[in-house]
Amino acid sequence: MTEHRRRYEARMEHVQRADAAYDHSDLGARGIIAFLVGLAMVVLFIHIVIWGFIRTYSYFEPKPLIRSSVVEYPTVAPNEDPLKRFPAPRLQADEIGDMDQLREQERKQLNTAGWVDEKEGVAHIPIDRAMDLVTKQGLPARPQQPQAQEAKFASGDNSVPGAAGGTMPRGNK
Repeated sequence: MTEHRRRYEARMEHVQRADAAYDHSDLGARGIIAFLVGLAMVVLFIHIVIWGFIRTYSYFEPKPLIRSSVVEYPTVAPNEDPLKRFPAPRLQADEIGDMDQLREQERKQLNTAGWVDEKEGVAHIPIDRAMDLVTKQGLPARPQQPQAQEAKFASGDNSVPGAAGGTMPRGNK
């Protein structure tokens, strides 16, 4: 069987060149290790720089103020409104009361008559009276503008037969 194999085996000695070998330009283990060591050094350098920035900026950080334990509050008389001692702008103290006051003012303006601008002669009247006046007199309207002349088609009377494509039948105006 050995002889049989030898006869049919491919002999590669004559195909291979003497100077042929594997590619030596591939990256070896030495290059990979050098890259990882360099990467570790860069990471360490960045950490040291950031640590230095933090130390430097913490030196310039404003220090908390020392507060005294004695605090003086303004005194309020028993009959004085405590909300008046706070500076403006103040928060709304009574939302419901403020809304009721606003609605009362609006209701008063809608249901009474009075002057808006007495010098100019501008007054307001109750809403019911105003609606009655509009119902009886109607809304004021602008004067009518004169209408533009109506366009005439060429296929009507006094036109050349077939002019303008006969857009309007003869006799209809």
